[in-house]
Amino acid sequence: MRINLFYDGYTYYYKASTNKIKAKMETADWYNATHRIVNDLHGIQLAFAQSGGVRLPDFKTMLLTLVSGLVMLSTAKTVADYFLLYAAPKRADYRLFVEQLSPDFGPDNDAERMLLEKILARKRRERNELLGKEEPFLAEGTPNSAAVAPGAAGAQTMQR
Repeated sequence: MRINLFYDGYTYYYKASTNKIKAKMETADWYNATHRIVNDLHGIQLAFAQSGGVRLPDFKTMLLTLVSGLVMLSTAKTVADYFLLYAAPKRADYRLFVEQLSPDFGPDNDAERMLLEKILARKRRERNELLGKEEPFLAEGTPNSAAVAPGAAGAQTMQR
C-alpha cells in the first residue's frame, strides 16, 4: 500500500493506492545435506511519500503571528511576575532580586557624594564576594573570620 501526501501551500491531500508487489516471500536455508528450513514471510508493506511546495510568504500573516506571539509572551511574563511579587510564599525574597534601586550618580553636595561612594564600595564588595574574590562578611565592614580560620590552609589575607 502506498500513501501519498500532497501539500499545495494551504491544505493537505491524502491519496492511498495499492501496487502489485508480492505480499508473500519464501526463502530456503539448508540445515545439512538432507534437510532444509523454509522461511515463509507474510506481511503488508506501507510506503509513504510526501510532495508539495511552499508558496511565497504572506507578510500580513507573518506580522500577525509575530505580534500575537510577542503579546502572549509578555502577558505570560506579566502574570508570572505578579504571582511571584504578590502571591508566592517567598515573595519578599523575590522582590530583593527584582526591585533594584540605583543611587543618584550626579550628587549635588558632599553628603550625597559620600553616600554614593559608600553604596559603590558595598556593591563592589558584594560582587567580589559572589565571584569568590573576597572573604564573606557577616555585617557591614566585619569580615567573617569563622569562615576562614587564621593559619588554615587556603586562608586569604584581606587588603583594604
